[in-house]
Amino acid sequence: MIRLIVWSFTIITVLTAIGCSESDFPPMDEQTYMQVRKELELLHALHSYTADTLMTASILDSLRAFYSFSDEDFLISYRYYERQIDNEIIRFESMANELDQEHIRLHDFMTEQRRLADEANRLDSSEEQQ
Repeated sequence: MIRLIVWSFTIITVLTAIGCSESDFPPMDEQTYMQVRKELELLHALHSYTADTLMTASILDSLRAFYSFSDEDFLISYRYYERQIDNEIIRFESMANELDQEHIRLHDFMTEQRRLADEANRLDSSEEQQ
């Protein structure tokens, strides 16, 4: 009887190991996947604004090199994480919040830069009048 239980356990373990091959896991860990996805969203927004295809392609190549991923790696990871719909919604909301915060930070930075430029122009104008 014990041999039967051990034998059954061994068969189940082997079948489970075969069924859970590495292909069941995405090539990109979740943190890297989310960072790449966020970068791609920013790149998409930049491309929509500039329509500069060469710059977009160059930045995309840099992202691939920096994060060491291929298009296929990203697509496989995307499909994997997309299947976990509840977690995907949480990931998406988190990414949206981070992008909103980045947008606010950049807006504040640009507003300050414009203010400084206006102030410098006023100083230049007042010096020229004297």
